[in-house]
Amino acid sequence: MSTDAEMAREGSERRGPQPMNPPKYDKIEDMAMMTHLNEASVLYNLKERYAAWMIYTYSGLFCATVNPYKWLPVGKKRMEAPPHIFSVSDNAYQFMATDRENQSVLITDEQMKSFPDSFLTWILGVTEDQIIAANPLLEAYGNAKTVRNDNSSRFVKLALLTTNPYDFPMCSMGKITVASIDDKVELEATDNAIDILGFTNEEKMSIQMTGAVLHHGNMKFKQKQREEQAEPDGTEDADKVAYLLGLNSADMLKALCYPRGKEAAE
Repeated sequence: MSTDAEMAREGSERRGPQPMNPPKYDKIEDMAMMTHLNEASVLYNLKERYAAWMIYTYSGLFCATVNPYKWLPVGKKRMEAPPHIFSVSDNAYQFMATDRENQSVLITDEQMKSFPDSFLTWILGVTEDQIIAANPLLEAYGNAKTVRNDNSSRFVKLALLTTNPYDFPMCSMGKITVASIDDKVELEATDNAIDILGFTNEEKMSIQMTGAVLHHGNMKFKQKQREEQAEPDGTEDADKVAYLLGLNSADMLKALCYPRGKEAAE
């Protein structure tokens, strides 16, 4: 069975039937995987996915979106989720972070009617309240009712997103405690799990060494007044490192601040 992609018009050339894909490609997530990639197959696949409220469909590197005109509260892990517009922004962010180059995201639509909803869905979780609040203001000035959309954008919105390393630290200014978590209870549960899993003493020591390395990264040093010499800026973290390594804290700090070397005899 095949489908005519275009009806014949007077004075125009009739296009022949286009090949139909096997049933296994129905509602396929990535249309680039189709055996026959043509206009009829693409439209049919988008129509079937839209009927099942699957509004996002990949086509190779591109993500096609069909506006559902309603909110679809869905969310899963990246590897478990079907095609979604977030993957486009996530890829752009990853390339920006790894290649250290500016990235662009181009959102195109017949009448720009789904642009505001797609754009807001993309940035809702990572932007400031001021940016979100700016959308009603922009729409009040630039949107208008059309035959096909009650709130159609009559202009193109350009938003520049930048990241500040000081806004997203792994441990923000040392705030590593969680009010709902009892560290003592969690540590006991972790230690009990290690015993149940049958860790050897050597393996336990490797975990202890990992903790020592993490605490070592928290140690701070400062320059002695009027001397070209470093000294510890507090010993709290050094004491933890020394305890985990089975060392004397004072001896360890002395070795770090006053390293000794031996020169080979000429």
